[in-house]
Amino acid sequence: MESLKFKLKKIFLRDMDITRAGFLYFVAAFTLLFVAMDYLIVTFITFNPFNLVSPIGISISISIFLSIFFSGLIVDSFKNRMNLLLVAAAVNIVGIFISLASDPIFAMIGTSVAIFGLIIYLIDLLTIVIHESTILNRGRMIGYLFFISYVLAHLIIFCCFQFPFAIPFIEIGFFGLLIYIAKNYQYIETEERLRSDLRFREVITKNQPIFGYIAAITALGFILGNAFPTEMENLVIDPVPFIILSLIFLVITGTLLDNMGRKWTFTGGILVLSALIIFAGIFQEIYEAVFFGLSIPITFTLLFTFAGDFATERNTIKYRGRICAVFLIFIIGGFVGGIFLRFLLVNILYMNNPALWFWIPNVVNGINSLLLIILLVWIMPLPEILSARESDWAESLRNLYVFNKDSICLYTKSYLSVEDSLDLPSEDLITGGLTGILTLISEITNEKKNLRIIDKERVKIYFSYGRNVIVTLISTKYMPILFKKLELFTKAFEQRFEAQLENFSGKINVFLNNTDDLVARYFK
Repeated sequence: MESLKFKLKKIFLRDMDITRAGFLYFVAAFTLLFVAMDYLIVTFITFNPFNLVSPIGISISISIFLSIFFSGLIVDSFKNRMNLLLVAAAVNIVGIFISLASDPIFAMIGTSVAIFGLIIYLIDLLTIVIHESTILNRGRMIGYLFFISYVLAHLIIFCCFQFPFAIPFIEIGFFGLLIYIAKNYQYIETEERLRSDLRFREVITKNQPIFGYIAAITALGFILGNAFPTEMENLVIDPVPFIILSLIFLVITGTLLDNMGRKWTFTGGILVLSALIIFAGIFQEIYEAVFFGLSIPITFTLLFTFAGDFATERNTIKYRGRICAVFLIFIIGGFVGGIFLRFLLVNILYMNNPALWFWIPNVVNGINSLLLIILLVWIMPLPEILSARESDWAESLRNLYVFNKDSICLYTKSYLSVEDSLDLPSEDLITGGLTGILTLISEITNEKKNLRIIDKERVKIYFSYGRNVIVTLISTKYMPILFKKLELFTKAFEQRFEAQLENFSGKINVFLNNTDDLVARYFK
């Protein structure tokens, strides 16, 4: 029983390093997002593929694409992302109230403002989630947050079904909750983290993996659009299997992304959709519910996880908002392209002359199967983002040192055997030597930028810097995830011992006796 509990915890909860305030903040933020999206879709936006390919529909689509791109620019220009989230939420709420006016012009303006605010809100929220997650927990964090927030949002919408005008006021309530939680939870970018040696165009075009996965995500969007029935066909989605499957596969996809790896989960998703298309006749009346109930959570969990993974590298943090915007633009573009192709072939050519174009329905339905095969071949040579080597980070740890700017060792933790630990010099000698090395390198290079790693064959020495302490982690492997873990540990350490560090008197017992739980949280 204990072994089963350990295995389940390892699969579903391993490396889920998030504070209670952070978790509540994200649940409230995503719930507000889903409530606002559903309210706009149900109340103001009537989806009709015929309207989508009309001049007005094309103009609206172009404006949405431009809004997403400029939202990425806006998000990247703000350091305090949480304040921007509140501003975007306020813009959305104001837009909804304006749209309630009886004048159609005001209604159109209000809806446009609400959508623009919601797009900024979505991209900004994604950048905050990306910052607070790591490559080891991002898939599950997105899946779990979507699951919980989706359920809460739709319970609220169900309870307010007879009172739709109450929804904006509920949004105001969540807005106030975000303000309250933000007192204990903050995310502000720094100049050092926002430095990049590459331009945004170079990040997208010269990075083969990101280009490859963007193309794959676009193809998935096209498959969804091509599967979406046009206005002359009946779209019947049974809500019960759709909702159940969507919720289940949000959790499954997120869990597999973190445990099996990104590429192999993507491959598994393609195989699932392929099998679903092949055996479509088995599902009959509930085929649409099953297809979209599986494909939507798989696609969007992959989308946001990949966007986060590519937006955490040293040269891409500066462009985090724009990277999320690019992924959204391409998947929406693929979706719209799929709808447009189906509408053109089925509703225009085939419906006008069925005898001449009798082969079109079979070809249109076969496009998705062909695309899934091409996708499978396409992603196989792409590199795995989360490898087994990365997930086994704990086996590479050797020593952890926390010391202040005067080289005094405040805390140390050894992951070596007792025999190997005896051969090491004293911790004060080690931290003094590390301080000397850092000072010497800074003077030789005349650089203010802090050294992050020393790579000496089989030994890697990682550094993280706080206001009052330097934290050093010695490992046998180079793993980007260790930078993130070290940064989170440093932040938590300084928050816990803020008073003692500011008024340090030379006594270190308070650090030695009260740090083990932090180490276990981030490095166990």
